[in-house]
Amino acid sequence: MKNYLEQWSNQFASRLSATVARSGRVEGVRDKVLGPRSDYASIVVAFEASDSLKVECSADNRAELEACGYLDYAVFGLLDVLMTASTYPMRNIRLNIVEAEIHPIHANQLAFRWAGRDAGRKIIEMLSANQR
Repeated sequence: MKNYLEQWSNQFASRLSATVARSGRVEGVRDKVLGPRSDYASIVVAFEASDSLKVECSADNRAELEACGYLDYAVFGLLDVLMTASTYPMRNIRLNIVEAEIHPIHANQLAFRWAGRDAGRKIIEMLSANQR
């Protein structure tokens, strides 16, 4: 049987990276009522061109984000979009999570992944608007 994950990874690594033509800041939010419970997460991401993918977190509550696994999930959400949503993956970009809001009841790892995806979509929209 073929190893599809390895094949996808090899094809992905050989593709050119999309150009990051400017820097900016976006906010990614997940605020959704899901029946008897809710999801809430908010992150602010600064981005700029780089020679490779770099991810940083300068948020004041970084230790709490890491302890709960929220930081990893926010980054995974960003990568879900930035690596697959456009013709070329956006690998030459520096991302810095500068703010993150953790709700004491409604925050969870998947909410942070969705907030990361929202931020990733907004980065692509902002960069696409510049190319028009």
